[in-house]
Amino acid sequence: VAPWSTVWRFSVNQPIPLAIKMSLSALSNDFNTGTPTFIWDAVEFGAQYQIQVDDGNEFSSPSFDNTAETTSRTLSDAMTNGDYFWRVRAINEYGTPGPWSEAWPFRINIPAQAPALLLPADADEQNTGTPAFSWKSVTAAEEYQFQLDDSASFDDPEIEQTLSATSYTPSKPLS
Repeated sequence: VAPWSTVWRFSVNQPIPLAIKMSLSALSNDFNTGTPTFIWDAVEFGAQYQIQVDDGNEFSSPSFDNTAETTSRTLSDAMTNGDYFWRVRAINEYGTPGPWSEAWPFRINIPAQAPALLLPADADEQNTGTPAFSWKSVTAAEEYQFQLDDSASFDDPEIEQTLSATSYTPSKPLS
């Protein structure tokens, strides 16, 4: 058996991905949908990208944490109105993550939808001076503004109430 060769030392240098830099010109920070799409640029040595979304900039309990090869993500579960933060980092082909990008704030601001009217039916004739009015609830609505007027322009409503319920019955008979 021949003797061993001399020992040589070598090192493996796994390049760490660069920090992701986001550009304000490429991103809106006010979304009118609960499932926004986030987009960023690829970085050198980035094989995958991890994105986190949280309601605090500490990211202690992200509501969305996803890793994939693409440079964009659309949230899978709809978020409610409010202020949030997001950040991204690249991961190299060996699974070593680079530094996080700075945390960017954004707002989910879904416009309220008009409720569908239920009762009384359109053009219905009422035989009582205190008809019951009702409408379908609207997702994320906390209150409803109820107006009743004898004019379609609602220039001078006879009744105007802010309600948390989806129904209203006048306390005094209508004329």
